[in-house]
Amino acid sequence: MNKTELFVCLLAVGLIACDLLVRLRTHRHRKDRFIESLFDTLLQPALLPQSSTKSPVPKPANLPTPESLAENLLRHFQQSAVSRLVLRILALQQGGAVEAGLLAEVNQHLVQTGKRALPPAVVRRVVMILMGADLVALNQGRLEITNAGRQLNTLLEARSLTEQTHPSFG
Repeated sequence: MNKTELFVCLLAVGLIACDLLVRLRTHRHRKDRFIESLFDTLLQPALLPQSSTKSPVPKPANLPTPESLAENLLRHFQQSAVSRLVLRILALQQGGAVEAGLLAEVNQHLVQTGKRALPPAVVRRVVMILMGADLVALNQGRLEITNAGRQLNTLLEARSLTEQTHPSFG
């Protein structure tokens, strides 16, 4: 085998290795993007096309009361296990947590309870939603629970304890 044939063989092996690395990297990112888009559609469903007729303005009698809105929001967060878990972890952290540490704690808890670990994109999206609702804040690179988040966490834990001691069947 002369030098030219050796060079061509090494070049071919190098190109194949680069191709495999690129495919592995894009495949992994494609999976994250798929999960992110799936999570987006679960949280923010696409709006239906606007019809030509205007919908009637709701009458004041049809508007929900602040108490019913608060109750609906509490029920929403009771159903959102990852949001509750993030709030609980941040409530226990003095000085907040970095994103990687929060992700590790969330996944550790999920695995301990027999559930599957979540990809970083899903936990990041939940944190972004909590930040948008002013329940979590980013302060000097650390995620911290806000006063509103702490109050919500306290209410959710109190409701959880109440439901454990007095289960309802209706």
